[in-house]
Amino acid sequence: MNTQLVGQTWDHLGNRHQEMIEVFYKRFLDTYPEYRQHFPASMDHQMKKMVDTMALVARVSEETEIMHPQMMKMGGRHAQYRLSSEDLKNFQRVFVEVLSEFCGDHWTSECVDAWNDVFAQHIIPYMSEGLLQ
Repeated sequence: MNTQLVGQTWDHLGNRHQEMIEVFYKRFLDTYPEYRQHFPASMDHQMKKMVDTMALVARVSEETEIMHPQMMKMGGRHAQYRLSSEDLKNFQRVFVEVLSEFCGDHWTSECVDAWNDVFAQHIIPYMSEGLLQ
């Protein structure tokens, strides 16, 4: 897993993290309207939490002792929604798609692999573990 590239692509957004997350949520909820019921009417707080979470992923994805408990906690907070790993993969697909658009010419197949790997090796398994708690 290329954790350095995960951090670099996130950093490439500069001060556009919030904008990227706004576009992500709009596309995610347009693509999967069935998830809308799980989100508040005002998404401001949710978007800030998402920016913070993805910044954490970009910074410490290779540090399992930090990532594992954080992603498990997040999974636990989402347990009430009875999400499956397929739900998390839907999230991943849209997130990587929108991130690629924001990175533009800096986005490569290695970036796709790096972000898909961090989802497959850390975010989804650790959140799934937390969903079962």
